[in-house]
Order: sequence, then structure tokens, then C-alpha cells
Amino acid sequence: MRLTAVAVAVLLVFAGCSGATDGVAGTDGETRDTLDLPPCPDRPDTLTGAAALQYATAFEEAYVTRLRIRDRRDEIASVSNASVRTDEAVVRETDEGWVVRFGVSSPTWEYRDGSHADCGGYTTAYLITDQQVLRAGTTGPDNPADPRENGTAVECPPS
Repeated sequence: MRLTAVAVAVLLVFAGCSGATDGVAGTDGETRDTLDLPPCPDRPDTLTGAAALQYATAFEEAYVTRLRIRDRRDEIASVSNASVRTDEAVVRETDEGWVVRFGVSSPTWEYRDGSHADCGGYTTAYLITDQQVLRAGTTGPDNPADPRENGTAVECPPS
């Protein structure tokens, strides 16, 4: 088993908040649905530590943002995508595949009624194999879930 602490400053695309386009008010109180969702990434052809980290972070951004919007699309006017924190990410190769653990700042959104939601942050972990992706959420760095034991198979939610 190889343990590698990965501090990836190169993944600037995941640093900070990447914003989705907001809903634009039309005439007579109409609102056009223009929420641009982050794309669902393709699983890498070759799994390495760097590829597993890049895939897991892109997947988490798409997964959590799309999941939050899916159930409340009619109520949401704008959204800022989830922001992945890779500076303290841990990537570990196991017999089952690559385990990737990192922190996330939840997406924030504005509702059409003017209210705002910001759910803070959390830690998540993935097991990425050639056949599947398992995700396990955690409540903090002192309570790391192991996706090999507590993971759920996930697919990127449709837009």
C-alpha cells in the first residue's frame, strides 16, 4: 500500500469557487432557466494517483452541485459550484483501487425569492477502480470514512 500526501496547487481549476451562470429575469416576472451545471468528467483510461485525484475532484464538483440543483431547480436563481480543496488531499493506492480524500466547500445558491443558502464544508472520500466509483462522506478530518467500507456507488446526476 502506498500512501501519498498530495498537495496539488496546479489544479487551479478547482481552487476557489467556479461559478455557474445564474438565472436571468425576463419580462413580466418570467425567469429563464440558464443554470449552467459543471460537466460530468470521464473516468480516466489509466488510473494513477494524479488521475484519480483529478477525476475525484472534478466528479465531486459536478456531483454535489448537480444534486443540489436537481431537486430545487425551479427555486434557484444562481449557484456557485462546490469548491474542492486539494491542498490537504490524500491519495492512496490500495489492492481495491485508489482511495482519494479531500475537503469541499459546499455550493452556495441564491433563491428566486432573494434568500441565500451556504452549507459550509465537509470532507469526502472516493474509491476509484476500473469498474466503479464509490463515495463516502464524512463530517470532518477526525472522522474519515473509508469508501471501501462505507462507500456508495455513484454516477453523475443528469442535468
